[in-house]
Amino acid sequence: MGILTERVQALPAIRKRTCTFGQWVATLDDEDRKTVFALLENPDWTISELTVFIKKEAGATSSEKSVSRHRKGECLECTYESFG
Repeated sequence: MGILTERVQALPAIRKRTCTFGQWVATLDDEDRKTVFALLENPDWTISELTVFIKKEAGATSSEKSVSRHRKGECLECTYESFG
């Protein structure tokens, strides 16, 4: 076994973090989760409109920047596909 492999195996397990948006999505039932994903994929909804809607109607606390990252699949802590 190589030295790098030994060192990696000796490291403590890394806890996977989930962003606020991902935590919120995980609280939704399947139907609402599918609706959020459909809205993320719908170009007719602007990021601003979507953010205001999920905050007002569903109690999300995510920022426009966070919603935008998830729409693009660029969240470094999770991807919204992983919740679908």
